[in-house]
Amino acid sequence: MDRNLDTGGYRYRGAYDRAGRYRRGDSCTHDGCLFDAVTDNPVDAPGVCPDWASVAPRPMTPPVRPRR
Repeated sequence: MDRNLDTGGYRYRGAYDRAGRYRRGDSCTHDGCLFDAVTDNPVDAPGVCPDWASVAPRPMTPPVRPRR
């Protein structure tokens, strides 16, 4: 996604809020991941709707190996 700092730049909106209004290019965190809105007024939450693009997925937790 293009980030043009002359025309608004990066807009991090914090944790996703279902009641919030988001525009294309807004970013938020949800369920441990960072998402960018790819449309104005996404219809659902990040991760369940194609109106959001995952920018930084949740880090994988390494498997815990049993002690021998």
